Amino acid sequence: GPGEEVRIDLQGGGRMDHLALTSRPGDVVGVTGLRSSGWEDVPYLLFGVKPAMGTIHVPAGSFKLQRLTPQLALSIGLGLVPADRASQGCIGELSVSENLMMLSLDRYVVRGRLRTSLVRREAERLLSRYDVRPADPDRPLGQLSGGNQQKVLLAKWIDRVPQLLLLHEPTQGVDVGARHQIFVILEELAAAGTRILIASSDHEELARLCSRVVIVADGRPALTLDHAELTERAITESCLSTEPGRAFSEEDILAGVSGR
Repeated sequence: GPGEEVRIDLQGGGRMDHLALTSRPGDVVGVTGLRSSGWEDVPYLLFGVKPAMGTIHVPAGSFKLQRLTPQLALSIGLGLVPADRASQGCIGELSVSENLMMLSLDRYVVRGRLRTSLVRREAERLLSRYDVRPADPDRPLGQLSGGNQQKVLLAKWIDRVPQLLLLHEPTQGVDVGARHQIFVILEELAAAGTRILIASSDHEELARLCSRVVIVADGRPALTLDHAELTERAITESCLSTEPGRAFSEEDILAGVSGR
């Protein structure tokens, strides 16, 4: 029923003027557009990292975006995997295990004491589940490759079972093998009922993962693609079509597709 829906009514913030979205369990919604048209701000506006106006309705209730902080966003079931892993997503000097458990440490406190053996066992389970290499919970996260760092970040959030997972450029700076693994992780997550929102300039990624994609121009939704229309080429054409006063040729489109 409607209680299952997450409803977003963004009335402004960053470079966005407005965005209304409804997401049901298992929906994967993409937002994209030409660079700097505002879509890049969406995950941060919805997680309380950047100031925003509007409301978000989740199973826990309705919340005003202007009062949202990352702590509150966490507590109502939101998760964020930012594009800038190094400065926002994780702490490179801390161990893999510490990064993994950062959001869930309360689970491992028994009678006021942190049960480090439990933390370690749980970290080992997640590392093997998400094929993180090397599977060493004590290694500083900053020493892992970009793809393995990203898998640790995803594991950290998936472990919390978020109502809505917000991702910005989830496979940026990740090698081909890890990219494929991240796609599979996200597909399994959606199949298990998690709602996912992906802000990405990678049209192949969006075509593969999303059930619909909103093309943003000048801070507002210009058009939405879904189902059969959701191809990499259609997304690229739609983004190009939002450029003011632009008529483009077949060559432009092909150049745009191969230019990635």
